Amino acid sequence: MVYEVIVLGGGVMGLSAAWQVLRRFGGPVAVVDQYSLLHDRGSSHGYGRITRCVYADRAQVAAMAEVQRTAWPLLEADLGRSLRVPCAGCFWGPPGGLYEQYADAVVAAGSQVERIDPAEARRRFPAFRFDGAAGVLHDRSSAVVRASDTVSGLANWCRRHGATLMEGWCIEGIGRGDPIKLYAPAGVLKCKRLVVTAGAWSSELLPGLDALRVARQDIGYWSVDGRSTPDAFPVWVYLGDDPSSVRYGLPAYGRPGIKAARHWVAGKDDDPDRLREPSEAALDEVEAFLGRELALPLGPRLGAETCLYTNTADEDFVIDAHPQDPRIVVAAGFSGHGFKWAPLVGSLLADLVTTGDYVVPSAPALRERWRYPT
Repeated sequence: MVYEVIVLGGGVMGLSAAWQVLRRFGGPVAVVDQYSLLHDRGSSHGYGRITRCVYADRAQVAAMAEVQRTAWPLLEADLGRSLRVPCAGCFWGPPGGLYEQYADAVVAAGSQVERIDPAEARRRFPAFRFDGAAGVLHDRSSAVVRASDTVSGLANWCRRHGATLMEGWCIEGIGRGDPIKLYAPAGVLKCKRLVVTAGAWSSELLPGLDALRVARQDIGYWSVDGRSTPDAFPVWVYLGDDPSSVRYGLPAYGRPGIKAARHWVAGKDDDPDRLREPSEAALDEVEAFLGRELALPLGPRLGAETCLYTNTADEDFVIDAHPQDPRIVVAAGFSGHGFKWAPLVGSLLADLVTTGDYVVPSAPALRERWRYPT
């Protein structure tokens, strides 16, 4: 059988691409993953993710606002359920650090983000001290995304609408003949057009992506005085002096305790095939940070996990056609902030794989920044 489209990678980006291809153009479509769907080896697992409009770049602020207004509601309508839990967001940092860049961008973009002083922030967000903060951004658009519900809901929708979901297929090579061939120990798959959303494994499959770097993240869950639900605890990001000092967290969803971690986007080059337990030293560092910043008593650590970031040098995405074969399109390098963009990315990939180009709503300039590396 020759599939019209094969999507290689069954995380949130691949399933979003399959969803959009199916709803707009039909099939036959296959989604192929080397593991089982909903596996915990990549970047899409877990119960909750943050969505927000706070970015240091005006174009990203504008585009993210459009994603929240249109792309997520469309996906929620198709899946027949809410995928976002509204939750106020707060973003702060010291003078002279990243905070001012973010504050300038959200003000210039006219987003749903208000700049307030630390005293007012302590009134609105009593869970935090905000000591030494240059200011605080209150994002009224932020929410906790039901991550595992999103991935499982997309998989079920795609299956119901005719997609073939193929688990345990480890693709070892791609042949750019006619048709395109995917080589695996289990056999050869054939398709007319290919979407590669393989996350940390993208550089092993396609030339030109070797600049991507994989950074394993160490994520912890802590008890916080019983007040850790979205109606009582915000999503938050601490914007430090440089990208390596960023920390983030969100309230409990799907499991007890708040989730918190350091946002590693530089200085790591991990092997995605090498399993590793969460680093105790890294978790201790996050716990010490929480102890300094929280105004609530911090309870014991309740658990930990890892996930993978696939980072570009500038944290911009790669969403583009292969420079030597427009039948092959790729989405990669989401640098730890891609999940919230997934419904839009699916639409852009569907455009790319059928028309060869796309436009980013509200921010057309992002198209040039998301080019395939050359």
